[in-house]
Amino acid sequence: MVGGRKKPLIEKWVVVKIRVPVKLVAAGARHSLLLTDTGRLYAMGDNTHGQLGLESKHASYVDTPRSVEGPLGDEEVQVKLIAAGDSFTMAVTEDDRLYAWGANANGQLGLGKLSDQVVPQEVPQLCGVKVCAINCGACHSLAITDGGSKVWAWGSNVHGQLGLGMNGEGSQRVRPSLVPALSNRRGMLVCQASAASNHSLVLTTTGEVYAFGENGHGQLGFPTVKSNTDAQTQHDNGDPLSQHQMLQLQSMRERAKARNKVEMDQPKLYENGVATLWLPTRVVTLSQYRVRAVATGDMHTLTIAEHHHG
Repeated sequence: MVGGRKKPLIEKWVVVKIRVPVKLVAAGARHSLLLTDTGRLYAMGDNTHGQLGLESKHASYVDTPRSVEGPLGDEEVQVKLIAAGDSFTMAVTEDDRLYAWGANANGQLGLGKLSDQVVPQEVPQLCGVKVCAINCGACHSLAITDGGSKVWAWGSNVHGQLGLGMNGEGSQRVRPSLVPALSNRRGMLVCQASAASNHSLVLTTTGEVYAFGENGHGQLGFPTVKSNTDAQTQHDNGDPLSQHQMLQLQSMRERAKARNKVEMDQPKLYENGVATLWLPTRVVTLSQYRVRAVATGDMHTLTIAEHHHG
């Protein structure tokens, strides 16, 4: 976000001047990030929750790029990956340390607590782990580690956007949790994760897409619930699937567990529409394509794909 307090809305392109080349940018709901070739991270925009990473939180709004402070303010520290959530920020340094700061009401910083942080804090659970990719949603976070063999999720799970299922552990995770359906699976490596408001998608190196979270607008690539007569009711356990679908899911998961893998490739299970997917589910309508990239908006999803050959 750019522009002064008196005119927060910019209706034309503006040039943000910085003395060194910029190689990466990221945009949150009301703040922006710039990463330079030298590994320095700059931030600007809204700072209500400390998402700019400035030690002095007296400035609730910054209209020019400011160097992020705290541990990342050290000239010896170089940042290589950045991500911006609605009101929080994450970054990974060249020595594979994951830092998070800003809004934390849902545990989206992964620090084991719910208080906002005005300067970067290292995520202790992933200390010493090689982080390949990060992404921020509105109030949840995703990380890919260990060459794509592990996917971690934390923050809000109200709509199943963490892909952890319904296990009675509450609607949020304040520390990174390994996503079993996407981790340590033979023949599967995840290369990209994309987090939105209430849904998430991941892409594997073989071009398959897995989706989980809210599907009220078809953003997961599955049919939406057409009407109240489709037997989609909200049960006491929070599952929006019908009882019949729940029994099918349970049976399928038990069979998959017995085979020591997760198989969620059965489109007939969702032919009457689905409101929420609590576990990562392969988007079978893309099975004839090799997907190269995926991106999520608040209520929609985009992919770049090509037809399988041969």
